[in-house]
Amino acid sequence: SYDVRKLARENSAEFFIKFQEVYPHFTKKMLNINPNFKVSELTFAAYIYLGFNTKQIADYTFKAVKTIENNRYNLRKKLEISPEKDLQIWLRNYIDSQ
Repeated sequence: SYDVRKLARENSAEFFIKFQEVYPHFTKKMLNINPNFKVSELTFAAYIYLGFNTKQIADYTFKAVKTIENNRYNLRKKLEISPEKDLQIWLRNYIDSQ
């Protein structure tokens, strides 16, 4: 998984492909909740899942912090997660549960 984190930090086009190899259930489980996720949204969720914070994601993806905050908000809406829940912990628990 170090490899995947490195690809994430480099904003590599290979990142999400490799991520799905390491975490094969991720996409299926995300689409079970909401079949309308775009690849860009799943990729963003993968960054969160790996524990990167808003500032890190903004830096790695060359986006504004505000953009990432909006992405987080939209992801929460699509997953129907309340604001008081930690997004990363929620994703970890959901994806890693059998």
